[in-house]
Amino acid sequence: MAAIVLALGVLEIAYGERMAINGGQGWDGQAYTQWALDFPHQVVAHGLTQYYAQRVLPSAAIYYASRALGVAPTVRHAILAFQLLDLAMLVASALLYAHLATRVMKWRAPATWAGFAALFLCFANARHALYYPTLTDPTAFFLGMLLAWGYLARKPLAVWLAAAAGAWTWPAMPTIAMAMLVAPRPREPVRPLAWPRTVRWTSIALAAGGTALVLLVARAYYVAPVPDIGCDKFAAWVLRDWLVVTVPLVAAMLGVGGYLLAAQPRAWNVVAYVRGLDWKRTAAAIAGCVAIVGARAWWVGQVGTQGEGPTFRNQILCEHGNAMLRGPIWGPVHEVVYFGPIVIVAIFAWRRIAELAAEWGPAIVLALAMVLAFATGSQARQWIHLFPLLVAVAIAATETRWTRTLAIAFGAACLAWSKLWFHIGWDSVHTWFDSPDQRYYMHLGQWASDASYLWHLGAALVTAVPIAVLSWRWWRR
Repeated sequence: MAAIVLALGVLEIAYGERMAINGGQGWDGQAYTQWALDFPHQVVAHGLTQYYAQRVLPSAAIYYASRALGVAPTVRHAILAFQLLDLAMLVASALLYAHLATRVMKWRAPATWAGFAALFLCFANARHALYYPTLTDPTAFFLGMLLAWGYLARKPLAVWLAAAAGAWTWPAMPTIAMAMLVAPRPREPVRPLAWPRTVRWTSIALAAGGTALVLLVARAYYVAPVPDIGCDKFAAWVLRDWLVVTVPLVAAMLGVGGYLLAAQPRAWNVVAYVRGLDWKRTAAAIAGCVAIVGARAWWVGQVGTQGEGPTFRNQILCEHGNAMLRGPIWGPVHEVVYFGPIVIVAIFAWRRIAELAAEWGPAIVLALAMVLAFATGSQARQWIHLFPLLVAVAIAATETRWTRTLAIAFGAACLAWSKLWFHIGWDSVHTWFDSPDQRYYMHLGQWASDASYLWHLGAALVTAVPIAVLSWRWWRR
């Protein structure tokens, strides 16, 4: 598996297309590239916003590695260094996945290869990672794989390392990593709580209340988008005439998905779970979390001297709320565009995934709730750190159903969705919704045009039909 990822990556670096905007740096990538060229001055001396102070680790690694090797600090060399770092992260992820699948989870070969195809033959990793290399996404993906491996293999040090590195790479990473550290995978699944009616009605109330809250927040940012951060354009792009369809579909996705996660009697037996914890390890985990939070706070205080930057309340919620309302099932369609058909498999297997999450522990339930919340929007990049975990639980939920033929067919579908065959051909900025710009933007959900969305919706439905038929046969047995 690692050899396949390495070979594919080398071919892409040597012969593949590359982001041509701003000399190959892209947009956010301009900042990461400049930090990699002169980290002490650009980051430490000049300072960053508090948000970007938490995304400097890949640039720091490239800067100090380049200095140690005597590489001249040029944009061209920095972009090549990002490519090599990204490829190393993907190869390391393949190694971790291979060990997770074959040694930890002990999946059969067809299921193992299906998971490999899902992870490494999606647009996110097979195409975008090295097409736009000056981002932190591949590092976040690797840390997400380290997190999934560490949690499922019961390796708390790996979980802690993912949390620590994530604190300086991907701001959303530490929260779920620290939850996994404090609430590890139980040695044996706890007993289901013997109050089925209480669990059912409480779960209905939680799912309904949570869905209503999310929709109210989305509506607030749609009616009054945050000024001066570009969020007004996202509100303007919402298909207003289709809200009567979009809103009920979002409500159904959040309500049903949230209810299935919550309505697991095993997940409510908190007393039994807590009794099974090793209190010495729990105390050590809490101390480790405090160390990460303290170190990050100190670093942000030292470097984050240029204001807050993007914040969860002002920008993240505004962008995500308007992405959620963009159009009917706009979010799920573009999750498939970016992450491939494993998203469809997860949708049809969600009930079994929810059962498995309850067996694996409360941290997995929390992580999947986060996936559900992210997936209602259309910026799939935002949860790439959770993608390895989703693949792991989706394959585990369907492991006995995979055959060699199905795995090969699924791999072919992943390859088709990867867009390795697709020539983007974009080298100058025109407008978001016109070609050639749209040949890139259509993969990023919120920036997709209506026409691109319809094409991808049709392709997603065609992909979903055989998966739906197979799922119906699987769960009847």
